[in-house]
Amino acid sequence: MKFLTLASLFACSALALGQQTATYTFSNSNPGPYAPITGGLVLESGAAIDDTFYNNVPVGFDFPFGGTATGSGWTNVIGVSTNGWIKCSDLPGAGTTYNFASSTAQARAVGAFGRDLQAADAAAEVRVETIGSAPNRVCVIQWTNMRPWTSATANSQILTMSFDFQVKLYETTGVIELTYGDWLIGSTAFPAATTSGSVGIKGNAAATVTDYKLCTSSSAAYTWQAPFTATGSAANGHYVGTGAGKKPDNGRVYTYTPAALPPAQIGLAAAASPNTFFLGGNALITAAISLAPASAQLGALAVVADTTSIGGGPGTPMFDDGATGGDVTAGDGIWSVTVPVSATTPTVVTIPVSAVDGVNVAGAGNAICFVYTMPNDFPAGAVVLNDGANGPFDNTNTLAQNAAGFLTPCGLGSSGARDLFFLYTPSCTGTVDMTTCNGAATTAFGELNDSQIVIYDPAGAVIGCNDDAGGTTCGTNGYQSTVTGVPVTAGQVYLVRVAGYGTADFGFFNIFVTPHSAIAASSGAGCSAGGNVLTLTSGLPVLGSNFTVDASGANPFDGAIMAFDVAGSVVINFGCDLYLNPLAAQLIPAAFDGFGSISIPVSLPAVAALCGASFDLQAFCLPASGGFGTSNKRTLTFGF
Repeated sequence: MKFLTLASLFACSALALGQQTATYTFSNSNPGPYAPITGGLVLESGAAIDDTFYNNVPVGFDFPFGGTATGSGWTNVIGVSTNGWIKCSDLPGAGTTYNFASSTAQARAVGAFGRDLQAADAAAEVRVETIGSAPNRVCVIQWTNMRPWTSATANSQILTMSFDFQVKLYETTGVIELTYGDWLIGSTAFPAATTSGSVGIKGNAAATVTDYKLCTSSSAAYTWQAPFTATGSAANGHYVGTGAGKKPDNGRVYTYTPAALPPAQIGLAAAASPNTFFLGGNALITAAISLAPASAQLGALAVVADTTSIGGGPGTPMFDDGATGGDVTAGDGIWSVTVPVSATTPTVVTIPVSAVDGVNVAGAGNAICFVYTMPNDFPAGAVVLNDGANGPFDNTNTLAQNAAGFLTPCGLGSSGARDLFFLYTPSCTGTVDMTTCNGAATTAFGELNDSQIVIYDPAGAVIGCNDDAGGTTCGTNGYQSTVTGVPVTAGQVYLVRVAGYGTADFGFFNIFVTPHSAIAASSGAGCSAGGNVLTLTSGLPVLGSNFTVDASGANPFDGAIMAFDVAGSVVINFGCDLYLNPLAAQLIPAAFDGFGSISIPVSLPAVAALCGASFDLQAFCLPASGGFGTSNKRTLTFGF
């Protein structure tokens, strides 16, 4: 089995599997002399160093810190205080914490001289460097030219002090060393105002002091060469350096060796892909597994997801076999399971994922998922639009970002946000108008005020786009949208995208679809033997509506014939153009009124099959009191 080393995802485990620091053994030696580091990362330098804590400083390897309870385990980052101590975790520390031993807020701490320190001069620095080669690397944290804090006039002896010291963390063994270089104190004893500094290690119980410390009193019985190593009250000890001559000699080393290393730990980074699901959809839950240390071996590993929050169960097994449960690649350390989403309302859900091996070494993580009610947040879930009013729809519960690859190529520079998708299939060839305008100059509570509309043809090209329609009928400031006169072909499927202008623009909206495919076109000219010109007009032949065919220009009370036939008539000229053959066309007898006009009502059924059918019409004037005449040709194409 192959495991991923995901250092960026696994900083410091929170498993209760470590050793108490009381199990460390202590030794005191001087292999000297002190060896300063000169490479690596300089956290801070110069005369202004004072009261700073640096979080998440890389160790360069997984370091095992043994502790009492919660928080023990491995870490690959540390925190570093300019006040002479470090924290073996990714938890933040306070720059103004001086005595980490008695602090009720600090745990997993190591200090070589923890007290209120500041730079002694412009050459002061705090530096971190990892030296050596795996698996025997050493992370060295070094304080150079530091001294106890004092005001410029408080204590002249302190102003002449300068300390050099290090904390060393050893890979593989977990050994901790405190090493000391040159300490200039300006006298044979520390001045009383400097009191002392915390030296040693502290485990995971921040509120109590129960772990090994070095401490001396003012008695000469305790020296840096023979330190006191018992545990005791923070009020009366855990310090060094209050008696005469109490300073470490160059090369002095205090060593803490753990009795046993913390067990191997599983790091687990859970995720949902994508992290947004729709009712009735599927969720792919993954867990990236890492080990601390990376060289550790596991037994029988089981990874499970608790999918109760999306309608599953508490122990849904996950796989890394490249075949089962939606897993893609076998043995890559990514465990997967695909589960159906059966939540009933928009919600944010947490899917806990846990891993346990054969010896109960465990890891845990959470996949955070968002469940939405609108499947048309993506084009694949597009909703069908019909002619007329559609909706209401609501983009409140959509992803804030656009669907991948979709922008708004019009308007005021916005790419839109929180988009929803629709499909429109016209019954007739012609043009179409679409709008989200609410017909008012204001926006109702909860309504999408600032919208965008884009229409794409079947090839994905933009054929209609609008950001702000303007005017006084498109919501507040005219920020709702309208596209007009977009050419469409019957039977083709067009994608419609409606978005808010920005991520903060969401709410309910309607889409009004108005097709335009009915056509009434005139050609030619009418004539009359009586000198009048007979003219034929009509309304638009919209299916499902009534319209009229009108003829005018005849002599009053003349007889009339309205003729119609399929489009494509041949012109015959016998003094007046004859577009329709009266012997073959359908004829409607009528009579002109006292003004020489006639109007014939026509009712068209709403039958989509008639869409696109074309007919030619022509009126004839029969010479009751005047000459014979014909009208122009009127071609009607049925549509919407």
